[in-house]
Amino acid sequence: MHAKPTTYLRLVDDLALAAAIAMLAMLTACTTQAAQEAGASRQSVAGANPDNALRYAEILYGYRCKGCHEPATPGAPDRKKLSTYEPRKIVKSLTSGSMKILAPGLSKREIQEIAAFLANDG
Repeated sequence: MHAKPTTYLRLVDDLALAAAIAMLAMLTACTTQAAQEAGASRQSVAGANPDNALRYAEILYGYRCKGCHEPATPGAPDRKKLSTYEPRKIVKSLTSGSMKILAPGLSKREIQEIAAFLANDG
């Protein structure tokens, strides 16, 4: 006996939802791990010390961006190309553009710091 098409589609939808939830959990865990590696909590990492903020942004980039930008996957700019972008272009991509799907769990400040890190030749 074969499964009905609607049952199959529900299973595919359920699997896609489970994968999306797992990915969000992984990205959130990576962000927390990045803060720990930078030696601070997520809330205080940027604080008053610009070196801490830069290090944190570099670690976040490593966890969340590097896999597709070093080396660049098809359709993705490489890190050298990203360094030519204005920070606002990177922020826009992460908040309302093609990278929005990968930004859940990042605060506005974290997004701005990743953009500043990349714009400063990372």
